[in-house]
Amino acid sequence: FLSDPWTLLQLSAIGLAIGAALVLNRWVEPWLEDHVRGVRSRPKLLRLLAVVLRRTRWILAALLLWLAGIALEATGRFGDPELVGVAAVLASAWVAISVATKLIRNRTLARGTAFLGWGLLALAALDLLGPAARMLDAYAFSLGSLRVSALAALKGLAIAALLFWLAGLLSHLVERSVGRNTDIDPSIRVLIGKVVKL
Repeated sequence: FLSDPWTLLQLSAIGLAIGAALVLNRWVEPWLEDHVRGVRSRPKLLRLLAVVLRRTRWILAALLLWLAGIALEATGRFGDPELVGVAAVLASAWVAISVATKLIRNRTLARGTAFLGWGLLALAALDLLGPAARMLDAYAFSLGSLRVSALAALKGLAIAALLFWLAGLLSHLVERSVGRNTDIDPSIRVLIGKVVKL
């Protein structure tokens, strides 16, 4: 597989695209940063743009990889540039996931969610999600009549983390709306906040 000239050409295209993105980023990021600073009147937009700005190198890498894939496909001489396509999907997914997980306030949870999400997408892009799930399902132990596999444990952890995050988000929203209500006694406001969290 690695000695195939088409594979070597695709790997070279991936390396060149990533290298070019890192070089271009030295000029593009400072230029964008100068323009982003002009949006100080809108703090929420500024925060979002700052998050996107820190991922400029990966955005450039994704764009260049997609362009490389289109260019290689346009030649029509060797076949479908699958490796370049997978690399472009993974780079794009990393940008989208890392920006989306910035909504999670807990940094450790955000980082873990980003790596887990990207890992799942990587397995799906490489068509390894099914085999990986079967392998995790094979590792199991029994608790009476209940069979607990590694796959089931991971699913349970993911669902629990999602529910805790949603609960935290909901309690924060309720606390904020209750906090604005001056008709409610301060001690009752604190009690409502604690009950909602529970």
